[in-house]
Amino acid sequence: MEQQTLQTYPCEYTFKVFGAVSVQEKLSQQVLNTVNEEVEIADDGISHRNSSAGKYFCISVNVLLKSEEQRRWIYIQLQQLEGVRYIL
Repeated sequence: MEQQTLQTYPCEYTFKVFGAVSVQEKLSQQVLNTVNEEVEIADDGISHRNSSAGKYFCISVNVLLKSEEQRRWIYIQLQQLEGVRYIL
């Protein structure tokens, strides 16, 4: 049985990964490597933002997805990265 999704593919999609600032450089590189294994990331598809208190950061990666399977695979891989606190 195929699951219904709210996305229509292909589509632009943004992955947002949150982690502690203390691991920002390492985690950011791991996030980019992980996403890039499945889809190409444009130079302007990456943004970083620190929390107002400076304890956490968010890396946003905007990509063009071709299928729901790509989206799910990327989420599964991102969840396995050490230092990830939250993923949107």
